[in-house]
Amino acid sequence: MYKVKITIIFSICLFTCCTQIPQGYVKYQSFDIFALKGYGTGQLKEPYVAVKNGKDTISVLIYEKLKKKILIEYINYGDYWYNFRKEQLKYDPKCECDTAPHYIESFIYNDTIMEYSYYLKDGIEKSNELLKFSTIKNEIWLLSSTGFHVSTSDKFHQLKLLLVDYKTNFKNYEPSLYQKQYYHSYSKLLKNDTLYVRENVGNKTNKFGNLVDVRKLNSLGMFDPDKGASLLNEVLQKKGLYK
Repeated sequence: MYKVKITIIFSICLFTCCTQIPQGYVKYQSFDIFALKGYGTGQLKEPYVAVKNGKDTISVLIYEKLKKKILIEYINYGDYWYNFRKEQLKYDPKCECDTAPHYIESFIYNDTIMEYSYYLKDGIEKSNELLKFSTIKNEIWLLSSTGFHVSTSDKFHQLKLLLVDYKTNFKNYEPSLYQKQYYHSYSKLLKNDTLYVRENVGNKTNKFGNLVDVRKLNSLGMFDPDKGASLLNEVLQKKGLYK
């Protein structure tokens, strides 16, 4: 009995030590990326977050056993909050060479996330530029085969202006020799832990749009960096639309 008590106490101490968070952080189940606030307390499921609110910085730690602790920071620039991240993807883990790094700049304002992403070759040449405007229920993707040509001095306001009259300046079909700019519009619906994404095609006979993605989110919800595994084929099979 004495040995059993020692083992139980040791296990509790080990669990407590391993789940300690840095000073100034508060644990939540997830983080509302649009409102920039943590939510959900009590008994937490992994993964979960720890949030620290500073004067001009919001720091978010993602805790998960199978992955290293991930730190995401948002900086206050007055009109918006800013986050910058770099992704370095390798298609073949055995290959020693690196692919072109993928940069993502996020601007959060008025419950909207403007996300500007691009690949950068040799630190100079941009390619595959994409500008996304996201809300909880909608998303607009703007693409240009010639790039956006924005300056670093006022990038936020220059990129934001592209959303004005985007239906006139951009077209909702793939670019051709005569069309250099185009857009895609999506609607999002979250049911419990499943996210449904439909493309708004502007067809009166298909007012709900085409189902383009279905994702099972983990306990982080919409804040899940990987957005879960796609279940689209499974959903289409059940509806008899895909074999």
